[in-house]
Amino acid sequence: MKYGKNKYFWNEYIFEGYVNYEDDMIMLAGFPDIPLSMPHSEESQKKRGEL
Repeated sequence: MKYGKNKYFWNEYIFEGYVNYEDDMIMLAGFPDIPLSMPHSEESQKKRGEL
C-alpha cells in the first residue's frame, strides 16, 4: 500500500472513501481498487443516478 498507481492515488482514495470524522479519526469506506465500494467515487455516483 506504500505506492499507488500515480502520485495522487491515496489522496483520491481518502477523498472518495470519506464517510465521517471524529476528533481523533477520519472514517473511510470501500476499497481503493473497487470504485463501486467507495461512496463518493464517480462510478458509485453514476450507479445511484447522481451524475
